[in-house]
Amino acid sequence: MSNTTSVPTVPATVALSNNDVYRDKYEAVTKLTEINYRQWHKEIEVVLKSYNLLDIVLRNEKAPTTSTDSDSSTSSSSSSSSSSSTSKAQPTSPTRHKHRFEVRQSKAASIIYATLSDRIKFQLSKISDPADVWETLEKWLSAQKNNARAIRISNAFKEDRIKDTESVNEFLG
Repeated sequence: MSNTTSVPTVPATVALSNNDVYRDKYEAVTKLTEINYRQWHKEIEVVLKSYNLLDIVLRNEKAPTTSTDSDSSTSSSSSSSSSSSTSKAQPTSPTRHKHRFEVRQSKAASIIYATLSDRIKFQLSKISDPADVWETLEKWLSAQKNNARAIRISNAFKEDRIKDTESVNEFLG
């Protein structure tokens, strides 16, 4: 008996090479092509959640505002000169939070781009914000999914014709 098993989400005619899969220390994600958006979407969501990055991609987590940066700098300037040299060495709390957000945002973009096929990467090469990439893919590939569905329905309708040997009741039944 063979040890190979077929994966239900991948057609048997598709052979995946190592170049078609993104792997990190926790997960493996099939790279996004024009035909596997639903599978890719489920897999990449798990990876982004595991790194606590999904809220950035979904725009549920926003970059910290910088208006508090000026408030922090004025409070530190009123302190003694010895403490101001210490505050220059260490960024203020809002700046630190903003920096952490930007690092996480870059990581999300990096993970998403690493899971795209070369063709899709090329088409999205001018978009750097991971949330913009996410929304663009959703719009672009959802439209393709809807077009594919319409074609399938149309083809099924064209193939579903009454046979010469069938009565109308048999055809409708």
